[in-house]
Amino acid sequence: MNISRLVNIQSGSAALLAVITMALLLTIGAGFFTITRTEFTAAVNYGDGITAQYAAEAGANRAIISLAQNQTNWTWLKTDIAVSGASAAVYNIEINSTGVEPELTYGSSPVAGGTYQIIAKGKYHNTLRIVNVMVKVGAAGMNTEAYNWNWK
Repeated sequence: MNISRLVNIQSGSAALLAVITMALLLTIGAGFFTITRTEFTAAVNYGDGITAQYAAEAGANRAIISLAQNQTNWTWLKTDIAVSGASAAVYNIEINSTGVEPELTYGSSPVAGGTYQIIAKGKYHNTLRIVNVMVKVGAAGMNTEAYNWNWK
């Protein structure tokens, strides 16, 4: 067998092997990049959801305290209120009567013994969380109890 002919047949096989190896490594690298990007996005969305949840809970707690203290200024209802310490987090509160109690308006007090539904919406970036709470107002603001907390 002629040695020079054998060398000519194998010439370029190392380059082909190098190209195949590079293509394989590039595919693996692209896969890792996609997985990393997906995990990063999931972590950011999870954090945004937690911040929105805390904003909703802060709003619900403000509404419970306002009902318990027999407040009469309800102008902050149904408006976006910024949460201190969280740059873009806001909450929005809606309080509905569940019986014969009148709706809360400026100057009105919650009815002792009345039951109210609080719908607190927390927003952060593009994430929304909702907390529903039922509150029974005690006499003269005493013994106000919140029950039936639900999260969405």
